[in-house]
Amino acid sequence: METHGYNSSKELQGHLLRYAEDKLKSLGKRMLGWEEAHFGHKVSKDTVIYSWLSEEAAINCAKLGYDVVLQPGQTTYLDMAQDHCPTEPGVDWANVITLEQAYLYEPLSELSSNDPIKKRILGMQAALWTEIVSHQQRLDYMIFPRLLALAETAWCPENRKSYSAFLARLKAHLGLLQRQGIHYRDPWADTEEHESAPH
Repeated sequence: METHGYNSSKELQGHLLRYAEDKLKSLGKRMLGWEEAHFGHKVSKDTVIYSWLSEEAAINCAKLGYDVVLQPGQTTYLDMAQDHCPTEPGVDWANVITLEQAYLYEPLSELSSNDPIKKRILGMQAALWTEIVSHQQRLDYMIFPRLLALAETAWCPENRKSYSAFLARLKAHLGLLQRQGIHYRDPWADTEEHESAPH
């Protein structure tokens, strides 16, 4: 830090990430990084930012000139609990994300349809962090059917979604998940059933 005149650990982190970015460029690759990649302002605008802090943070990264993948923890992190019940598996540091909340997320709804910032948003992604996922049934339970809701959110044109229509289609789709042996969270079961179900 002394050699380069850095005053903060963020600048040092940026230095390391710029080194990684330059190495990837030399191999003909483009670096993708979490939100923290642009901290310290050392990486170039060629780096794609996976923005998890919030949608506002994603928009700010795009305004700085980065291409961005939306992944706000408040709406796309599948390790978040699906209910406020204390026995519901998952964490809630960002939010509790029910199936309906996952479906009703409208990416970039605060921006006008012709806002040039939207051109910097490459898409969206959902994540499941697995520190507290110890077996396949829990993995399935955390992912499905919320992933289906987020997929429709990602692909459906603005203002064309209908949660009631989604639920009607979901009934048929759950049969497919059953045939595939996926242990999804039943969106129509009440809280007591979820509490007693093996997770």
